[in-house]
Amino acid sequence: MIAVDGRRENTEEAKRRVPQVTFHLLNVEDPGIRDLGCFDLVFCFGLLYHLENPFQAIRNLHAMTSKLLLVESVCFPGNEPIMALVDEESNDAQGLNHIAFYPTEECLVKMFYRAGFTKVYRLTKLPSHPDFHAKNLVRQIRTILAASHAPLYSELLELVTEPRTPIKPWDATSVAENQNFIQKLRRFMDKPLHDKARTLRRFLERRIATPRLERHKK
Repeated sequence: MIAVDGRRENTEEAKRRVPQVTFHLLNVEDPGIRDLGCFDLVFCFGLLYHLENPFQAIRNLHAMTSKLLLVESVCFPGNEPIMALVDEESNDAQGLNHIAFYPTEECLVKMFYRAGFTKVYRLTKLPSHPDFHAKNLVRQIRTILAASHAPLYSELLELVTEPRTPIKPWDATSVAENQNFIQKLRRFMDKPLHDKARTLRRFLERRIATPRLERHKK
C-alpha cells in the first residue's frame, strides 16, 4: 500500500503514525506520479477541489487505476459541467498555492468520462455528515463518486451518464438563450415558498390544458 501527499510535513507525520504504509512526497497534478504504478483501488479524498489543474490530476489518476477510483470532493454550486477559480484560505489545510478550481459535481463526472473511465457512479447512501446532505435552503456541499473501467453492480451505487451542456460559448445566440433560462431559474429560486408553489401550479395547469386545446382544434 502506498500513499501520496504534496506537503513534506504531512508525509513525515504520516510515516510516523502509519509506518507500514509507504508515503511519497508528490503532487498529483504532476504526470510523474504515474511512475508509482497501476493499482486495483485508488482513493482520492479531500483533494481535487484544492488543485489548480484538477483535470490533469484526474488523467493521472486514471492512468494509475486498473479497476476502481473512489473520489470525495467539495462541489461548486451549479448544474453545468463547469469550474470556478476560488481563493482559498492561507493555511496548510488548503491547496499548495491557496487558489484552486472547484468543479461542480457534473464537471467531475464529465472529467472522469473524458479521462477514460467507462462508468461513473454516485453513492446512493452518503455519510451522515451534514456536508453530504441538502437541508431546507442549505445545499449539499460534498459528494462521493466511483469511477471504474467496468460495470459495477451494487444497490449502493447509481450510474451517472456523462453530462452535456446546451451552452456554446462561441455562439452568442446559444449563450443568450441559456442565460435567459438561468436568469428565470434564479428568479424562481429567490421567490418565497408560497410564490414558488403558485408558479409551479400555473405551469402544471398550462401543461395539462395545452393537449386538451390541441384536441379541440382537431
